[in-house]
Formats: sequence, C-alpha cells, structure tokens
Amino acid sequence: MPAEIHAEPAGGAVDLAECIARLDERGVDLAQPEGVAAAATLLARLSLDRTFLIDFALAELKDHCAGQQSANRYNAQVLLLHRAPGRHLLRANFWPGADDAILAASGRAQYFYDVPHDHNFAFLTLGYMGPGYGSRWYEQDVEQTAGYPGEPVALRLTEEGRLHAGRLLHYRAGQDVHDQLPPESLSVSINIIPETPGTVWRNQHIFDLDHGRVARMPTLSGSEILLRIAGTLGGGNGHDVAQHIARSHPLPRVRWHGWRALAAAAGCAQGRHAVMLEANSDLSPLVK
Repeated sequence: MPAEIHAEPAGGAVDLAECIARLDERGVDLAQPEGVAAAATLLARLSLDRTFLIDFALAELKDHCAGQQSANRYNAQVLLLHRAPGRHLLRANFWPGADDAILAASGRAQYFYDVPHDHNFAFLTLGYMGPGYGSRWYEQDVEQTAGYPGEPVALRLTEEGRLHAGRLLHYRAGQDVHDQLPPESLSVSINIIPETPGTVWRNQHIFDLDHGRVARMPTLSGSEILLRIAGTLGGGNGHDVAQHIARSHPLPRVRWHGWRALAAAAGCAQGRHAVMLEANSDLSPLVK
C-alpha cells in the first residue's frame, strides 16, 4: 500500500504563501527518501494552518475564479492551489459524503468512488479535513502489467482504512492501487504532485476487481488523439503518419494507438486483418 509517513511539522505552521515559496525553492523529488521527507514535512506544516483553504477559496470567488479557469486542468472536485509548470503542483481535493446531494446528482464515478485505479505519477496526500474517504489499498507488479483491457492482473490487498485528518501517504506511480469509498461527511485532502515530462507517457489503469482484470486504460495524450484523427480522416498522408508511428514509436502505448487508427481506417475486414497481422509482430505484450 502507499507508505504512511509520520512527518513531524518541525518549525510549526506555515501559510500557503510560505509553503509555495519553499516548494518552488527546493522542488519536489519523490524518487528519493530525502525528497519525500522534505515534501511531507512541508505538507504537514501547511496542514496546521486551519484557515488557508477557506481564505484561498474566498479570494478565488472574489476574482471570479480566474486562477482556476486559467490553470486548473481538473474538474470541480479539485481546487488548484499552485502550479509550477513542468515541476510540481499543490492541490486540494473535495470528497463529498455518502449522503450529500451533490454525490446523488453527479454519481459516484465522478469522484472516482468504486473505480479501482492506479496512478501514472507519484504523489503525497494528506487528510486535511473530515473523516476522510474510505479505501481498499492494493499493490501490483506494474512491470508485469501490459495494460490491455481484459488482461489478468494479480492485485494484493494490503489494507482497508481511511485517509482521516492528519494521515499522510506516499503513493508510488503504478505500484499502488486504491478503490475509494465516500466518507461519512465532506472531507478534504491536500496533494503535492511532481510534474515530469514523462508522466503523460506512463500508463494508468482502471481495474475490474471482481474478475481480477484490467478494465481499461484511460491514459490518452493529445498526440494520441490527433493520431486517431489523422489515421482515420487524413487520407494517404494521414495513413503514412499513422503507419510510421505504429511501426517505430519507442512507446508501446503510442504504437498501439497507431495500429488501432490504421485498423479503423482499413475499411474492410480483409484490410483490418492485414493490419492486425503486422501489429502482432510487435514485441510489446500491449500491442500484441
């Protein structure tokens, strides 16, 4: 499961401005133990400030949420507190309670409840307010997961618990899987997330726990969307681009989308069969 961190908030509380300044000065490196410890301590110190979040939210409302509209790439569940592009971001996540009207209106999947998944990035998360969402935590051997829908995958249940206020966890990219459940009442968590150029190329998976399989792989970059359009609608030139990418791109997921675009554009069963035969020579289990 994610590593639980007992960070001592040495130095006492910091406000949001100081937290951001320290993050930008030091950066965030969750690949190294000292980097995890430094970021965890800073997050613990920020959590001691019990008014920063409402102060920030009110300031955003007074400014017609201009900061969120310009920089927040997430849905309304997330309040973006700070982003240093290409380096790291700080965000607050809102978790509606089981009996909240907004959950009934939006549906549980909107908040990733009952949607077992991993993450294609490492991050720190801390329960800031409320009883915290429930979770069943699992581990997987990400090196053994190709990622195609229906692929059998061995997930090992490691804990059932909650991200209660004050609890701080370090999620590892790919390795940690969780199945989240609504809290008893509205809860808030705070995340520190490194932003690295390679994140978009790592796979994220949604799992079917009942059958022990990968349900789907939602990860999709802008270039993969354009690839589907070019392969399907781009005529001969689009076909050539899709074919080049399918045959030679260094990342299996992108080659996979290339072959899918070519198959979709083939137009007949014989043409699709020829595409599939060539794709089957790829060494990647995902493409096969």
